[in-house]
Amino acid sequence: MQSKTLLPFSQRVGVRSRGYLPHWEADDAIYFITYRLADSLPQAVVTRIHEQYRADRARGMTGPMASRRLSRRMNNCLRAGSGECLLREPAIAELTIDTWRHFDGERYRLIAWCAMPNHAHVIVRLFRGSELGRAVHSWKSYTAKVANRLLGRTGEFWAR
Repeated sequence: MQSKTLLPFSQRVGVRSRGYLPHWEADDAIYFITYRLADSLPQAVVTRIHEQYRADRARGMTGPMASRRLSRRMNNCLRAGSGECLLREPAIAELTIDTWRHFDGERYRLIAWCAMPNHAHVIVRLFRGSELGRAVHSWKSYTAKVANRLLGRTGEFWAR
């Protein structure tokens, strides 16, 4: 059986860290992104998940295996539906989806998405020169401002 290369990786591959998980970035890569509402997980749950991650690393579990376990734990907790679940509101869900669509074809190719009640999943292929952090920041910044205005409130909307 012949295997096919799905992505033509360029020379530019970088790693950046946001505290507990490294983020790999490459030109023309496809990314599966999950981000959540600020109130989607109680702080005690977040603390427990991070402690489990550190314990896994202390036992020698590193790399993709540790990342997958962390991701599985986080997603299991998100599925429990904690918080206000503001993405159940049609106007907020539509705002979020329209924001992803805004730069589709210009900065990235939007492949798939799913707006859950308290978090979102997006699959994009970033175009050369686009940065993952900037794309996600622009989605979160814009939707937070507009959603808070629609809801008549201020403050944190998305989790860091």
